[in-house]
Amino acid sequence: MVLFSKSTLSNDETNQALTNIIGDIKPSIENNIKLVDPENFLDLKNKIFEKINSIFDNYNAADLLSDTEDENIDISVDNNPEGLDDKLQSQNDPISSDPEFPPIKNDGNGMLLFMLIIAAVIILLITIYYVILFAAQKKQDPIKRNIKRSNKENRIKDEVDKNLEDKIEVETSETLHEEQPYIPESVEPKNYGKALLHSKNIFPNEMEFTIFTEKVSSKGEDANPILAKINDSETLISVFDGLGGAGGTTLTTLTGEQNSHAYYGSRIVHDFFINMCNDGNRELLHNPKKLKQELHVQLDSELRDFKSAEAMMISKKPTKLPTTLAAMLISTKDHPTVEVQSLWAGDSRCYALTAANGLEYHSIDDIKSNSPEEFISTDAPMTNYINAEGKFIINSKKFMAKQPSVFIVATDGCFGYFPSPMHFEYILLKTLEDSSSMHTWQAKLKDEIVSVTQDDATLALISIGWKNFADLKKDFMGKAVKIYEQFISPNESFQKDIEKIKYDLEQKQSTYKAEVKKGISDYIKNRIKS
Repeated sequence: MVLFSKSTLSNDETNQALTNIIGDIKPSIENNIKLVDPENFLDLKNKIFEKINSIFDNYNAADLLSDTEDENIDISVDNNPEGLDDKLQSQNDPISSDPEFPPIKNDGNGMLLFMLIIAAVIILLITIYYVILFAAQKKQDPIKRNIKRSNKENRIKDEVDKNLEDKIEVETSETLHEEQPYIPESVEPKNYGKALLHSKNIFPNEMEFTIFTEKVSSKGEDANPILAKINDSETLISVFDGLGGAGGTTLTTLTGEQNSHAYYGSRIVHDFFINMCNDGNRELLHNPKKLKQELHVQLDSELRDFKSAEAMMISKKPTKLPTTLAAMLISTKDHPTVEVQSLWAGDSRCYALTAANGLEYHSIDDIKSNSPEEFISTDAPMTNYINAEGKFIINSKKFMAKQPSVFIVATDGCFGYFPSPMHFEYILLKTLEDSSSMHTWQAKLKDEIVSVTQDDATLALISIGWKNFADLKKDFMGKAVKIYEQFISPNESFQKDIEKIKYDLEQKQSTYKAEVKKGISDYIKNRIKS
């Protein structure tokens, strides 16, 4: 006897319920599916199944309880037909007598379970679809982690990818290993350190010259020296020495060229000063703080155009594009005096050479100690130099000089390998006295520097106030011998004694090694038995 039946849902109600469930689940899947690695999708799917099964078990328990209650009702009716209506009313609608609570409608747990099964199948299909879609996208466009590219690099890479099939042929692995990096046709190689002065900024080469030597041809870390006219009354001379110790790691340009941080650092700063001269931007040279800011911005910007070929050294000191600077802005508008602004960072130096005072220092090396011992040593640790990190200052000094005077800027390769600072001044004066023109003075001075230096060497020199070389030479005649007799000659006997001791020591070391070698040979002959 069936007195109680479960209500059923219409097709419209079922479809609406499914639409609601899918509408709730789909955004959650879309928002969270990308957080899971494709390799773990199987685990995700299994966990979804477990959760659905748990929900089904709860509804199965509820359905079973409902069926048990139906059985009890049937048995109770058969045994006690009296008061059936009241009993059914009390079991199925226990609060119907209260007017504040409407009767509770039975929703049909069996059909609800069927609806949830259909929803679970749909969820599974959606999950599988997104798994396949996301995995395909990951395969075609893998996520690149920990790689930062500049906009310029991205454009170049896109162009390379676009033309790769037309530009590169399949070769053997040995050929590919030796092949140079592919360079897109639209990428123009940058000629670092090759910026040129405009014709109006070039000197006529009468009373000035520059020296540029490299320890290794085309790999020197000094940039070309600058000797430029800013305007009719102002002149700039400057040198730049890339620091191979701090900036020894390798950089690769976007066109595949490889050199050290030091190599590019000096050349980028060189080009910066060339462009400043061409633009007539003298204000920066009178504002060291602003000059430092502009240099930092330029170096940091240029650094983005490189790819590091080696890991950077672990160092507390700046290591990106490091270089020294020594520059002198010389103004002759107030004749007969000369106003000079010295600018420097590092151990490259600014000098003035006058007949009255000899070689004057107008910069102080940025080293830990400027003691006399440091002056006769090379490569003393530096405390300040230009770098792309921006951890530097531009030192400055303004002074007045009388005409005529010679002004010189030089890297340490010019002066650092002579026995003492006095020797460098002596060589300057001696080569001047032995020359017949600015050209021969340049050649003789360069030969003397090359004969002792173990580094790149760069120098820029300008003489102001003399009409010709003969007048210049005349004013300094006899100065070299005075330097020699006062500062060098008194110590020559000690130097000769030291050289003799070194020679005798080398001879004794050679004799000692020969005797030890002979003794070992005799020893082995007497100890090895056949």
